[in-house]
Amino acid sequence: LLPNVQPDTLDRVDADPEITHVLYDAADRRGRAAKAVYLPSVLAERGPAPVPTAEPPRVAVRMTTSGTTARPSYVEKTLAQLVGEVDVLARVFAPATAVVATVPPSHIYGLLFGVLLPLRLGARIVAHAALLPADVAAVLRREAADLLVSTPAHLRAMASAPAAIRGPRDLRVTSSGAQLPSELHRRLAATLGWQVTDILGSTETGGVATRTDPAHGWRPLPGVAS
Repeated sequence: LLPNVQPDTLDRVDADPEITHVLYDAADRRGRAAKAVYLPSVLAERGPAPVPTAEPPRVAVRMTTSGTTARPSYVEKTLAQLVGEVDVLARVFAPATAVVATVPPSHIYGLLFGVLLPLRLGARIVAHAALLPADVAAVLRREAADLLVSTPAHLRAMASAPAAIRGPRDLRVTSSGAQLPSELHRRLAATLGWQVTDILGSTETGGVATRTDPAHGWRPLPGVAS
């Protein structure tokens, strides 16, 4: 799962002998990487994939770190690790009916909270291409979403948008990818009435702690020693 599909990232994929195929669904990237497999065409030509009968591979996904502090590196997650973490998250987070994520599933946070946890909770995953605050707000209202999975950068843009295009009130929100500034946390609660849970973690560790009030400390997730 790549952090992005920028040309330099795809060049790095082509040069990596350990990578044999890359699945993608953006039409404008067709044929860009020598190892690219355009997924919609494959599904249209072959139909639904057969149900696997063999044991699943030990490694379920290989993700890359963000590269914020060093060159991006690979982090492998087994299916047991992913299922175990989702089971813990399902004990901590209340059920939702419709989930909107502004974080791609190529990020461990986006994968866990935008895909696997909604599946575990039986929630509807809203597919969208919204990026600007007005577009995200429109999706939230149209789909009657009750959980937004986002980041501090996106949430600051939402909080700074004119009142007429902000999202619905009383929305449950999760934030990760960077620590949510205390002033922004309070602003989201006071201005929009949003119930925000800040999540501490990394690609290597997954989620380790949560915080629902910037005035209080972090609370380790079940099974995490502080």
